[in-house]
Amino acid sequence: MTTALPVAVLSSPRRVARDMRHQELRDGRRWHQDPSPTDPRTEGMRDRDRILYSSAWMRLTGVTQAVNSRPSDPILPHNRMTHSLRVAQVSRSIAEQLLIGDTEADMERRDKLRVLGGLDVDVAEAAGFAHDLGHAPFGHVGERILDEVARTELGLADGFDPNAQTLRIVSRLERKYQDAPGMDLTSATRAAILKYPWVRRPMLVDHDDFVEGDPDYRRHWCKFNAYAEDGAEIADARSFCDALPDEVQTLEASIMDVADDISSAIHDLEDFFLARVVDVEAARELIDDSSETVVSLKRKLAADYEAYFDKSLMEQALVTVRELLLRAVPQPFTGLADEIGRVRWHCSQMIGAYIADVRLAPGAPGEPHWPGGPFIGLSRPKWHEIQVLKAIRGHVLTSRVVGDREIGEKATLRLVVFRLAELLESDPALLPGPMKRLVRSLEQDPAFDRDHSLRRRLIPDFLCSLTDSQVDDLFDWLHGRRVQGTADWDG
Repeated sequence: MTTALPVAVLSSPRRVARDMRHQELRDGRRWHQDPSPTDPRTEGMRDRDRILYSSAWMRLTGVTQAVNSRPSDPILPHNRMTHSLRVAQVSRSIAEQLLIGDTEADMERRDKLRVLGGLDVDVAEAAGFAHDLGHAPFGHVGERILDEVARTELGLADGFDPNAQTLRIVSRLERKYQDAPGMDLTSATRAAILKYPWVRRPMLVDHDDFVEGDPDYRRHWCKFNAYAEDGAEIADARSFCDALPDEVQTLEASIMDVADDISSAIHDLEDFFLARVVDVEAARELIDDSSETVVSLKRKLAADYEAYFDKSLMEQALVTVRELLLRAVPQPFTGLADEIGRVRWHCSQMIGAYIADVRLAPGAPGEPHWPGGPFIGLSRPKWHEIQVLKAIRGHVLTSRVVGDREIGEKATLRLVVFRLAELLESDPALLPGPMKRLVRSLEQDPAFDRDHSLRRRLIPDFLCSLTDSQVDDLFDWLHGRRVQGTADWDG
């Protein structure tokens, strides 16, 4: 017989759970269970604070999100930390919205949330803060290059993925205690970080054909949340998820995922417009019904989200987004204060509308929004609008304006990986000091000297502890150029 949670916990505006035992599973930590008796925080709050005090979090201020702003731009710096702050804020707002209310419908919704594994505002917020801890230097170009060289040059079959690297950081690399690896986060927060709760699908011989033509293969190859050696972390984190299918996100993970989409689609575009990386007319032309971007988007969504995609809703979304952009961004945009205020006000209104639209799937707790999909997400009309906004953002990231700068970043990162791999195998004493310490910390594992992949995995681990500028400094150091005022890599 299970013990019911106290009414104050079951009815809390910040969290719901099935019963006391289930809450204990959600709050469980692998190493150090007992908080101070004078600590008033919930376990989710403690996780949030651990993330915010970690070195991995502090690093994000120096890692590119989408594009770096110029000193003359009328916006604050745009980086992984500013993005993660936004995702955490949107995540918190969505979770709070789902838990509040005293109507019969509100109480019925909370009952469904309990059945589906529970929901905690602080856990959703913590996941928003943590979701990008594993991103490579240089933004998305760094991610692509690191995945490529990890597979082709380092011999790591599952390559690199920032989501898998995030799990590795919180469970292995970032230390909270001297006697235990990782941050020792609760099961609920570790599970909330898992947007893609599976390991990478092994590469098939006809890989390119399968990526193009097989949605299931593409889904399990392109995004994943654990390297093979860390696969057990997924099951351990999701030990309380008995009500969910194996590859379906927890409620907090779904909230963080949709918050990431909202923030990427709108906050990033807001920064692009303010930084004059793209103008509104170019963006509107990009989503013309017959444009290559729109044709490709429709084809991809129809294949990957067959049960949720709708042609007529996509047509309406294209019209809606074109109108939203026209209202939000003045033409021409010259950077005057009133113009900046107009862009920010309209983008804020859009974000509020999307947050208000996020809902529990109509068929929950039995059916998610689509087969294998989340139980919490946007309505179909708003979901299509976000896909259009994300397509504009994706085009900007691959445009010449951004691409010209990426050429040098690709070369820098590739050469740094090659040189580190060479030193790791031939002369580890010449490795940079921080990487030597990382090697020493793992040498206690008996498999370290025998397993080629364990040694080579240290290279992405090390690089994902660095900022963009530190990688530039490291490049100079590795090639014999000791630049005054840069990091001391000898120590």
